[in-house]
Amino acid sequence: MCLLILYVLQVPPILIQKMFTQIFSSANVQLFNSLLLRRECCSFGNGEYVKAGLSDLELWCAKAKEYAGPSWEELKHIRQAVGFLVCKGCYFLNHYGM
Repeated sequence: MCLLILYVLQVPPILIQKMFTQIFSSANVQLFNSLLLRRECCSFGNGEYVKAGLSDLELWCAKAKEYAGPSWEELKHIRQAVGFLVCKGCYFLNHYGM
């Protein structure tokens, strides 16, 4: 809906791209910091939850490729952290109960 409103208001595509880049960058920092600072966030279940949300967001970015596609890279760190949380055979996670 937000993207449609921006399109109707004839906001230049480059400004929309920059807006999504800033939003995704902020989300990346907030989520990553939550994982680092709160132990209860570092769980397999939470990792699966965030991974599902990131999958939905990735699909949306693919549909809005012209506007939001390049912004997907801003979520690189949280995607890597979630990948670490949900890896099933990780010795460190299983051994230390994180």
